[in-house]
Amino acid sequence: MEGPGLDLSRYKPTYLRRRLLVRVRALRLSGLDAYARHLKRHPEEIAQELRMEWRGEDLLRDPTANIAMGTYYLTKLLGQFEDMAVALTAYNHGPGRVAEMEESRATLPMDYAEKVLSYYTP
Repeated sequence: MEGPGLDLSRYKPTYLRRRLLVRVRALRLSGLDAYARHLKRHPEEIAQELRMEWRGEDLLRDPTANIAMGTYYLTKLLGQFEDMAVALTAYNHGPGRVAEMEESRATLPMDYAEKVLSYYTP
């Protein structure tokens, strides 16, 4: 990855999940969905993890920084949900809502994930 950010592609999802759980315990949160909500409320923590200087919300308007932070957050969601379509749905609708829907076996709203994945070519 060019620019600010951290390339997580060399790590296995199981390793990333373990590292996320360590962070969850350190913050005394109830689980990965609570951590995802925490990161959404505290983007400065994502910036810090990516070694970016947090300049307030203006950083989120920087396209390079925004893409790096969004990619990092999506990677964390992928570690939690272990499925790209579900992780994208959590990115769009919130991890707590998706976790609740999965628990109640409700149908997930996959429109956003399908649209994003339609642009993906392996």
